[in-house]
Amino acid sequence: MKSHRRLLLPCALALSALAPHAWAAPVITDWTSYTWGTNGSASGNLGGIGVTYSGDVRDLQNNHGTVFDNSAGGYFGQTVYTPSLDVSDALGTWGSTGVTNTITFTSAVLNPILWINSLGRGGAWDLSTYVQTWTFSSPFSLLSSLNVLSELPNPYKMTQSGNSLIGQEGHGSIQFIGSYTSISWTSNKLEQSAYFQVGYDNSIVPSTVPDQGSMLLLPLAFGGLMLCRQLGRRSRVRP
Repeated sequence: MKSHRRLLLPCALALSALAPHAWAAPVITDWTSYTWGTNGSASGNLGGIGVTYSGDVRDLQNNHGTVFDNSAGGYFGQTVYTPSLDVSDALGTWGSTGVTNTITFTSAVLNPILWINSLGRGGAWDLSTYVQTWTFSSPFSLLSSLNVLSELPNPYKMTQSGNSLIGQEGHGSIQFIGSYTSISWTSNKLEQSAYFQVGYDNSIVPSTVPDQGSMLLLPLAFGGLMLCRQLGRRSRVRP
């Protein structure tokens, strides 16, 4: 019995190192306060990390689940957002020009995700007038964005061009690869409203950049598994 107990710790460490993200869930900002205006602000908490925002602020919607939820009416189960958020706050902007919008973290966040709803204006509008572009100070990857069937005929799927995100009533998620203490962007055009949320999800590992933390844990994982194997053999041969 004692020999079997000795197996528990190294085996548990090995398995946890090999699959560090298996039980991960999205961690999103709990926005607690905001100040309305072109030069507005907001603050909140991201899993124990302080978050502040400065820039264009239209309003704040607390626990407004349908904004970033793929199961919401109108999305028809499409993968609009990666990952989907059942319940989430949503910070609204107009997209005022001449304003630098900045999200700042009190501690570095690895591979942060930005969920965006309604980038640009929908309806029977001229594309040249209501296509909106957010240009970020850092490169990003477009995780997902699909046309929403209930909002045709406009091309609501967001597209990426370098560090710019382009949409007409665009919905989707983008991810910044690496460790960040701030994210900044500007808008080329004022429109009715766009909403965003910021957070991270450790189960989404960028395919273009190895997860350095996981790579460092691999020697520990394989070493632990070898130790488990050796101890298991010894426990079987003992009388």
